[in-house]
Amino acid sequence: MTRSRSFVIIGLCSIFACERAPAPRVKVDTREGRRATTATRTEPVPAVPEPPAMVTRPPAVPDPLALIQADLRAEPDARVAIIRAYGRFERALAAARAPRAAWQTPAEFMRTTLARLPVPAAPVRRLTALFEVARFSTHPLGAEARDAACDSLDEIGTALEEDAARER
Repeated sequence: MTRSRSFVIIGLCSIFACERAPAPRVKVDTREGRRATTATRTEPVPAVPEPPAMVTRPPAVPDPLALIQADLRAEPDARVAIIRAYGRFERALAAARAPRAAWQTPAEFMRTTLARLPVPAAPVRRLTALFEVARFSTHPLGAEARDAACDSLDEIGTALEEDAARER
């Protein structure tokens, strides 16, 4: 047998042996709240956190959304500002208990949002369209696109705040 074949066989055998090795058993001593393996090593059992108390509904619009004028409108790169505005849009809807599912495209999320929440359709559509162009194309975007995204986000935020005020 050649030398390289013997290394391959030895390597495969060691991998197979490691996979077939039993996991160490854990013994729990309920008197002391400690966990011990068969090698008698003891560690404290991690404490289980208390379940949170029932909390009232969080505010519909998170604080960063209120600061839109300060940082997004000052962003020199319109593409970055639009993508950040859309991220804040997603976080605001998640705070309003309408999060985006991981499998949803921006268009699917827009349709779901318009069906579930009392938000104005035009700003949601405009922000989604701007996000798709900013994120998935190389078309040039200027300050007017950035301002349109910020204005859309402002309108959506206002609608969410009004909805939260009505629910209180």
